[in-house]
Amino acid sequence: MANNESEAPCMTPTEFVETHGLEAWVGDVLGMLHRGQQAAVMNPQLNTERARNPSGIVMSRIKQV
Repeated sequence: MANNESEAPCMTPTEFVETHGLEAWVGDVLGMLHRGQQAAVMNPQLNTERARNPSGIVMSRIKQV
């Protein structure tokens, strides 16, 4: 995943968590990242339709950045 410092996240960590029905701690972790990292995690489309653990998918993205 790209780590572009100038790219802005598509929404706030709180909005991202609420939109995708994630666990609250995911928002806390996203809040610890700088804006470029947040964008790399949150901007690519997140398809959690069949996921058993959507928060785990996001955590995997966080680990990649």
